[in-house]
Amino acid sequence: MAIGLNLLGIPLFFIAGWVFLRFIAFFRADAGGLWGILSEASSLLILIPGVFLVILIHELIHGLFFWLFTKSKPVFAFKLAYAYAAAPTWYIPRNIYLIVGLAPVVCITLFALIGFLFMPMYAVAIMLILASLNFAGAVGDLAICVWLLDHEDALLIRDMGDAAEIYGPK
Repeated sequence: MAIGLNLLGIPLFFIAGWVFLRFIAFFRADAGGLWGILSEASSLLILIPGVFLVILIHELIHGLFFWLFTKSKPVFAFKLAYAYAAAPTWYIPRNIYLIVGLAPVVCITLFALIGFLFMPMYAVAIMLILASLNFAGAVGDLAICVWLLDHEDALLIRDMGDAAEIYGPK
């Protein structure tokens, strides 16, 4: 399943990037120079620490929302291919879990959209790639949230980070 989700993240990266580009082109008169900036090596070098920063922020947002709803410290971990925040001792109602699951995508996307309006164009280029990577990297969050939307409200989710147990009425 992890391989399938990662493969699904590839087109999601390009779709998110295209949507962000359309947003930038609509709101920024100076967007024509974006392609030149994207090809500069200095911009690409900033991406390496930027990717790790986005992963960290993404998981901190999950952790913040776990904490807001449980009032207990979340668990954070970095594995070889992924990072996670979890609340392994809590059974979280489905609708609350949807908020926790979607919070990083929503928060980082909103930050990027606002940034696209006001940042210098070189920063817009970097933010475009990082926001697209965040969206693509959230493919697991998006997949479980879509799955949960198709099930009843009474579900409880115990998130252990690299696995989740889902409980519901029989």
